Amino acid sequence: MGFRGCNRFVGRYTYDGSAIKIGPLAATRMACAPAVMDAEQAWFRMLEGASAAEATPKSLILRDANGAVIATLQRRDIS
Repeated sequence: MGFRGCNRFVGRYTYDGSAIKIGPLAATRMACAPAVMDAEQAWFRMLEGASAAEATPKSLILRDANGAVIATLQRRDIS
């Protein structure tokens, strides 16, 4: 479960230590500003496009099928 500024979303994932598959994702359908909605859709596409992941205690690095970093997510609940 997550929140991207406008809508909440849920989905499944599988992770085997390096390969990751995210999705399909489902989201609520709240109406927000067009720019927010566009950013949210790009976020969902990015998550569903992830093929590999590297997890550390403080971050999660997502990579596409070509190995390019598409996102680095940082934990907020620890310092």
